[in-house]
Amino acid sequence: MEFKYIALIACVILGIVLLFFEYRRKNRNNLYGRLAATVVLVFCLALLIFPVQYEVKGVSNSHSINLLTAGTPKDEVLAAGIQSYTTDPGLYQASKKTRVKYIADLIYYLADHPEIMHINIYGYGLSAEEVRQLNKYTFSFHPPKEPAGIVSASWNNKLKSTEFLQVQGTFKNQTNKTVKIYLEGFGTRLDSLTVPGGNNISFSFRDQPKQTGLAIYRLVAIAGNDTIAKEPVPFEVKAEIPGAILMLSSAPDFEFKFLKDWLFDHQYPLMLRSRISKDKFSTDFLNTPVVKLERISTEQLQKTALLIIDEDEFTALSMGEKEAVDRASARGMGLLIRASSGDQKKLQEFSIHTENVPSFKEQEVVPELTNNAYRFSALPAGQTSFIQPASDYKMLVQTKAGKGLVSGRINGAGMLLYSVIPTTYNWVLDGKKSDYTIFWSTIIAAGIRKTTERFSYETQTSFPVISEKLTLNLEVADSKKMPQVSINQNRWSPSQHPQFNSLWQVSGWSGRAGWNTLAVNGNQSAFYVYANSDWSSARYIQRLNFNSKLINNQNGRASSSEAPNFVKEDLSLWWFYAGFLLSAAFLWYESKNQEQNG
Repeated sequence: MEFKYIALIACVILGIVLLFFEYRRKNRNNLYGRLAATVVLVFCLALLIFPVQYEVKGVSNSHSINLLTAGTPKDEVLAAGIQSYTTDPGLYQASKKTRVKYIADLIYYLADHPEIMHINIYGYGLSAEEVRQLNKYTFSFHPPKEPAGIVSASWNNKLKSTEFLQVQGTFKNQTNKTVKIYLEGFGTRLDSLTVPGGNNISFSFRDQPKQTGLAIYRLVAIAGNDTIAKEPVPFEVKAEIPGAILMLSSAPDFEFKFLKDWLFDHQYPLMLRSRISKDKFSTDFLNTPVVKLERISTEQLQKTALLIIDEDEFTALSMGEKEAVDRASARGMGLLIRASSGDQKKLQEFSIHTENVPSFKEQEVVPELTNNAYRFSALPAGQTSFIQPASDYKMLVQTKAGKGLVSGRINGAGMLLYSVIPTTYNWVLDGKKSDYTIFWSTIIAAGIRKTTERFSYETQTSFPVISEKLTLNLEVADSKKMPQVSINQNRWSPSQHPQFNSLWQVSGWSGRAGWNTLAVNGNQSAFYVYANSDWSSARYIQRLNFNSKLINNQNGRASSSEAPNFVKEDLSLWWFYAGFLLSAAFLWYESKNQEQNG
C-alpha cells in the first residue's frame, strides 16, 4: 500500500479518536469549539502531508519545460506568469520576483525528470555543447530581436611575420547616432570607418604587426563620448625561417627585379636565373650560398620551397628538367607560372584555359582577393587575358566582375599557381607598397612548401568563453600513440576520432580568461579564452542562428510555439502550519483552563 493511503487512514483514525475523547469529556463547556478545533487540527495535518494544488495558465505540460536563456524579453514570458526555468545565474537574479526557478545543471535536472521530452527555449538559445548533450529531446524556439553592435567578426589569429592581420565583420547600428569603429593596437588607432545611424556595414581592417609572439589588439566602437564596444582581438605572430625561392626568367625584366628586391628585404633565401641567350644565363644569389643553375636538378628542387617561372622559360626547359619540376611539385614544392601570351598550346599541360582580350581592348584592372578580402589599387592597361573558371582550380585573385587573374590547384603534396597579371611593380612605383606586399605575401603563402607541424588545433567555437565548457580539436602528427595533452600545466585526457587516427579531442573547463597554454607531447602553443562580456553580440547572433537551424532540422517534430495550457501549482504550506498551530494552541488553552476551573 502506498504511503499516502497509509497516512490518510492514520489521519482519519486520529481524528475519530480525538473527537471521541473530546465528546466524552465531563466538562462540556466550549464542546463545539473544541470539536471544530480538533477537525481543523487533523485537517491541516493531513494537508501538510498532501499539499493542495491549483491550476494556472502556462505554455507547458507534464512532458515539456520552459527554459529561459540570455536575451529573454521580460514582457514576453516573465510578465505572463508562466512557470519557467533558467540555468543562467544572472537571469535568475534579475527575475527573482517572477515565477522563474533556477536549475544548476540542466542535464541532471532532465535525467531526474524523465517525463520531460520537449524544451521550449526563450532568448538567444542554448550553446552547441548543451545541444549536443540534449539530442534525444525536441525543441521549440522563441527568439528575441537580434542584438545590435558588432554582430560578426573574424580574423587570422595565427600569422607569419610577413603576413597581415586582417579583421573582418559586420556592425549593426540600430540607433540614429553615427558610430565610429576602429582597430587599436598598443594604444594606436590603426584603421577605422564610420557607420551612419540605422545602417549595417561590413568592415575590413588590416595591419602588419611588427612584433612576434602573442598580442591583443582591440576593436572599438564609439558613439560620441560613449564607448559601445571594446572587444579583444588576440593573435600570434610566429617568427619563421623563410623557405628558399628559385626564380627562372626567360629574359631580364622589371617584374622579377622588383620581386627579387622585395624577397631579399623579407629575408627569403633567393636564387634568380635569367636567360640571356639559348645557353647563357645571369644569376643572383641572395641570403643563400652560390650553386650551379645551368641545369635544374632534382637535388636542387628538393631544397626549394617555391619555384617562380614564366611560361616561356618553362617551355624552354628540357624534358628531364620538366619531369624534375613535376616530381618536386608533387612532393610538396610550390610552383607559380607567370603567363604573358595566353597561348593555349602552352597552357594545355596545366589544364588552364584563358579568355584573351584583343589588343585594342587592353584595359586596366582592379584586382581583389576572393571573397572581397582585399581590393588593390588599379594596375595600368596591359591586361590581355583572364583565367576561365575550372572545377579543379580555385581562384585566388580576380577582378570585381569575377574574371580570374591568379588561380591555383593542388598538385600532389604541392600547390600549382597560375598568374596572368603582367606587372605588379607599378604599385611600388606609384607608392602603393602595401598593395605589393599584400599581393605577394598572399601568393607566396598559398604556394610555398608547407612545413609539417607536430600538432595543430582549433577551438570548437569561434569565441570560447570562461563560463562554457571548452572543446579543442587536435591534429597530431604522431598518431601511433595517445598524445600527452596539458592546459595550463594540468593534464587533460584526449579522445580519438573513430575514423581518423591523427584527430583527437579534449573537453573541460579552462579556469581562466585570457591566454592559456596548450602543450601536446611537450610542444607548446597558446589559445585565448574570452570573458563572459566579450563579443556578446557576435556570440548571441551565432546562438540565434544555431538554434534556428536546430529547429529547422527537426523536420516538423516540434512547432515553433505552444498553445496555452494549464499547469498545477502547490498552495503554500504556511497556511496549514498556521491552522495547525492555532488549533493546537486553542485545545491546549481549553484543557488548561478546564483544569484550573475544575
